[in-house]
Order: sequence, then C-alpha cells, then structure tokens
Amino acid sequence: PIEDATESTYTIPDDAKEGDEYTVAVTFGDNYSDLPLISEPVEVGKKPLKGTVSIEQNDNKITATPDTEASEDDYEIVWMKDGEPIEGATEWIYPVADEDAGSSITAKIVPKDGSGYTGEVVSEPIQVPATAPAITVNLTPKDKAFEVKIDVAKHGANITNYILKVYKGSGTEGDSAYSSIEPASFENGNAIIGVLANGEQVANGQVYTVTVEAVNDIGEAIGQAEVTPKAAGGGGGGGGGAIDDETNTITIPKVENGSATVSPKSAAAGEKVTVTLKADEGFEPDGVEVTDSKGKPVEVKDNGDGTYTFVMPNGPVTVTPTFKPSDDHEKVCPAKKFTDVDITQWYHLDLDFVLNEGMMNGTSETTFDPQGTTNRAMIVTILYRLEGEPKAAEAPFTDLTQDWYKAAVGWAAENGIVKGTSATTFAPNDPITREQFATILYRYAEYKKYDVSGSADLSKYTDQNKIHDYAKDAMAWANAAGLITGMTETTLQPTGNATRAQAAAIFHRFCENVAK
Repeated sequence: PIEDATESTYTIPDDAKEGDEYTVAVTFGDNYSDLPLISEPVEVGKKPLKGTVSIEQNDNKITATPDTEASEDDYEIVWMKDGEPIEGATEWIYPVADEDAGSSITAKIVPKDGSGYTGEVVSEPIQVPATAPAITVNLTPKDKAFEVKIDVAKHGANITNYILKVYKGSGTEGDSAYSSIEPASFENGNAIIGVLANGEQVANGQVYTVTVEAVNDIGEAIGQAEVTPKAAGGGGGGGGGAIDDETNTITIPKVENGSATVSPKSAAAGEKVTVTLKADEGFEPDGVEVTDSKGKPVEVKDNGDGTYTFVMPNGPVTVTPTFKPSDDHEKVCPAKKFTDVDITQWYHLDLDFVLNEGMMNGTSETTFDPQGTTNRAMIVTILYRLEGEPKAAEAPFTDLTQDWYKAAVGWAAENGIVKGTSATTFAPNDPITREQFATILYRYAEYKKYDVSGSADLSKYTDQNKIHDYAKDAMAWANAAGLITGMTETTLQPTGNATRAQAAAIFHRFCENVAK
C-alpha cells in the first residue's frame, strides 16, 4: 500500500520507473463482503486502455462491440466462460454451444504486445440459460436380470435425482414393480436389476418396460425402453446373458407441449414404425427426429395427418417429437402477445403462469422485458397480489413515492414479511438480490404457516460465505425447496440480482412446490 494514497486520483511520482505497475483496491464496510475489489494493473510508460465493450446475444450468437480510443490494431478480444478464457474464441462473434448452458459469458479486450497500452476492458456478463436434461435409456437382457444404461445431457444444471421404474409387460399402465431414486446408481452410467422392490425375481421371457427420469433444476426428461430377459440358449437356467436381438428398443424422451406414441413399441431391423403425435392445447405437431444409437439421423416420412413413419435400423433408436404454437396458441399463451418474449426460451411457461394468475403484468401493452431487473417494490407487490390484496396499515417508510406499491409494502411490513433498509426507508427501487428474494419468500411462507423445515447443505457452493447472516436460513430453505438454485454448479450468487423472467420462474416454483 502507498501511504496516504486514499483519494480517487493518484499522481505517479517523478521517480517512478518504466515498467512499474500500480493497482487500486477498494474495501467495503461491515454490511458488505470483506474481500476488496482490485483493479487491473496500470504499467508506467504505457497508456491505460480505456473505453467499453458491450455484448449482445441473438439466437445462438453473442456479438461483442468495442468502444475505445485505441486502434483496432492495438487490441484483441478474449471470450470468458465463468471467469475462465475460452480456448480458441478470438473472433468478435462467439457461437454459443450446448456446453455453455448455465454459464456466464463475458468478453474483454486486451492490448496486443507492442501496442503501447496497458490494462483491459471487460463487458457485463450474459447468462446463458440452463435447459432441461435429455436422457436415452438402453437395456441389455441378461439371465434373470437386465442392465440399464443411460446417456444423459445435463444442459448446464445439476441432476438432482434419477427416478427408475420397472413395469411388468409392455407399457406403463400398471403400478411399477420397482421404483428408486438413486442418483449414485447411474453416475457411472448403468445399473443391474435382478430383484424388484417387492422381492420378486426378474423372470426370463417376461417383457419389462423401464423408464428412467432425470431431473435437474430447470425441468425433467424421461427415457423409456422395453426388455425381455432370457438365458443363453433360450432356457431358464444357466448363465450367459445372451442378448435378445430379435427386436430393437424405441425410446421417446419427454418433451414440452405434447407427446408421442409408436407402433409397434419395439421393432426388428427393416420393420416399418409409425409415430403418432398428440399436441397440447395451443400447439400442433412440428415434426419428428429419429436417431440411431450413434446419434445418426434416420429418415422419417411425414404422412401429413399427424403421423410419421420410418424404417427400423439394426439397433435401438430415439424418437424425439417437436411441437409449435398453433393459430389459437394465444388463447392459452398470454406471453405470446409480448414482442420481446421468445416463447422457445426456458422461461416461457413461467411467464404464462404468472400472467394467467395475475401475479405479474407486462411493462407495456406489447412488452414484458424478461431480462429487466426486478426491484424490491415489484417483488412485494407480486406477493400482495398472490395474497388477494388485503387491506393494510400505512407503511412507516418515508421513501414510498408511488401509489402502485404503497399498500403492498404496508401489508408486508405489517405482517413481518419485509423490513426497511433503515427505520424510515424501504428503498423500493433498489434491485432485489437473490438472498433478499429468498428471505421475503421465507417470511411469507412462515406467515402462511407453510412447511419451512427443509434446509439444503450449501457447502458445495464456493460463494456460500457471501450470504449475509439474516438470509442464511432462508437461502438454505429456498434451495431445498427448488426455488433458488445455483447459477452454476458451484455458485449461488446470493447478492446477484434477479431478472423478471427469473422472478416469474421462482414464483411459479413457489406456487407449485410450497403453496400447494
């Protein structure tokens, strides 16, 4: 530290040598993190690189735009994922890949060697949304048993559990004979089933239908397949584990907005298979993709009547249906009317829910602003609407200047759901942090006498020490209830802000998981 250098401007002394580096550290008071913010170094003899770099995502591309006095020949771009450089990403347009789901992407410009500049300029981050998992199930028959193998794409969010069910016979109409939630059973990709949960031994020659559901923080996917265990040589006795290759399994993952059935449910190589799609209200069939066990596409014929056919290859296949909004979709999709809402995004159903329930409105007749920041007044007002807008005493805060939230803040303060930032202020326009959000929901759940006994172990998150004391119990509860999950596999970002789309998702989960 340089003695007495505490002002915002520092004059480099005359005896400074070329190549000396200077940095600035900013520390905070007791209400904030102990860790100081430290700047990038400035090197004596070189000019600081000043300016901005902004990034914008369109579809699956993120474009960086620099604004600096330096010439384009003096600097280059470095793309970062979760704070680490992305190898080979040196162009001004970054193509978002599947493995980026759930990650934070930033761009920074750095001086080239010999440019005469020092320092760097870093953009604000863009959070690539995590998506629901995808799962494929493959079964291998053995003597009085069968092996379950799965292939799971996590898509940027932790798998919270696997649910395995075994049904006797073809299909899933009856009760499952075996049901288990054992994530560890599938971490290495397989499990052997020989005895069912009711103690019944798996029988050779009996058809079994197996479903495995993978659940992550965003959603779930189900893979399904059939198997007929049989001993080597076709008998009921001794050992071998011969594979029944007369028919091949057909897996249909669970998808949004509709479902699919196939006939037959398994098929021999060369046999024609018919796929029938059933769309949910407000949607219509958009197509079918069939892939073999190596991920290669299988040719599919559209019959023009909601059915599709393909010829079974020599091996298992996965049939993935897709659906698109129909002409009457707006009747069941209130989010569609907003021009800034992409109904293919992860938040689509969450927006539909809060709009249908009257919990949230658009920012105008034609916009919702899903990436906009939510503030403290907005969150309290949404809860107030959920409660039915009861009469309440006037809030004891002097900074409530807008009529639309005064009653909501008064009700929440009267019932101990919110507290002010001081004895006389509420800071209604301050962006809501994730830990504040969790705390407000926790207090509201206590007020409603909902179950708040759940408490997750947050030690896997490297930034859990940044949770303020007042919010620790609330964050552990909210994480256990699936309301507020990790921004990445190892970070919670408790002091980060929630977008309007994220707020909609959290309220949707609260209504389904807690207020039920």
